[in-house]
Amino acid sequence: MIVTTDMFNSYSGNYEDSQEALMLKEAFLSSAEEIITGYLGYDPTEGQHTDVILSGSGSRKLYLPSRHVTELHAMRICDADLDPEEFIVSDDLIRKRDYRWIFPQGLENIIVSYTSGWNLSRMPSVITLSIMRIATSCSVRRTGTLV
Repeated sequence: MIVTTDMFNSYSGNYEDSQEALMLKEAFLSSAEEIITGYLGYDPTEGQHTDVILSGSGSRKLYLPSRHVTELHAMRICDADLDPEEFIVSDDLIRKRDYRWIFPQGLENIIVSYTSGWNLSRMPSVITLSIMRIATSCSVRRTGTLV
């Protein structure tokens, strides 16, 4: 999980540590993380993505369904393996070093493997804070007090 219960306790000011309270806090944090991941459209935690199938648009750029791409492991276009070193990776897009080269247009004609996302210690603050805010909203009872 991106946010630990200790982080959540510090943020919310609620240090109740009964078994029931801890289970609820973990459920709130897990739900909040799912909401944020769904909103972003990608999992922000660091991980490898293998054999992701994409469609070429006929442009110089290929956008990946992830952010903060740190390494391109493999690239296969129209059944031909290409050297990943021939490409430049920038956040969520890939382009070839030769700026004149384009990704051929086609449906599901590109397969890539890459690493993307953030290590938990380098997670953008806006993501961490959003998870804690949503979890806090979930944990507020009708009475206005935290669980």
